[in-house]
Amino acid sequence: MKQVNRSLKPYSLLSKPGQRNRSKKGATVFYQAAQEQIKTVFHNDNIVTLNEMDFTINRHSYSFTYNENNSNTEELRLLAVVRAMDIGKISRSAYRTIANLSQSIPREWAVSEAKNKLMYNMANQIRTTLFDLSSILLNDSTELINNEEIHFNDQNIVETVIESVGKGAYRSIKNILAYLISTWVQNGILNLESRNIYLRISGDSRNVG
Repeated sequence: MKQVNRSLKPYSLLSKPGQRNRSKKGATVFYQAAQEQIKTVFHNDNIVTLNEMDFTINRHSYSFTYNENNSNTEELRLLAVVRAMDIGKISRSAYRTIANLSQSIPREWAVSEAKNKLMYNMANQIRTTLFDLSSILLNDSTELINNEEIHFNDQNIVETVIESVGKGAYRSIKNILAYLISTWVQNGILNLESRNIYLRISGDSRNVG
């Protein structure tokens, strides 16, 4: 009779983070088992490396990269997907559908983790400053809203609009340049003999007002 580990929840009952953690644990166990089998199948002089593994759990596909030499390549690959999703305005749900078409396409959760890591690093290196001009604009905005014909009757929406006027966030161009210049110098892109830097600044039609 087949024995079932009662301490483990079925995959379908796990949360999304729980499912990812279960798949990661499985990938680790599979890797360790493969390493043990390599010793019995191949000669000691053979250099055998497990680079990737793909498997499915209840039709949910997972792909893992093991080889540390390929970690940088995989990270660049994930960041390229993040950039493509941002430029193409592709939602996570839409990308998840695309990723299910092929095992070679990075999983949505891996792309999401790469994006969160990128945003975390950016927040640490290029600080975001908040501003609040509500004290200056509040009276004008309230008067404008009162004089305009309102097309909705939800008072909460009206109050939210009034409260959000004049509030926002920005990153200093000096901090951005300090980060970019140091990166360009490290990568040998910037010509240190020239004292002039020519930049063209443009928005993405969504985040720049």
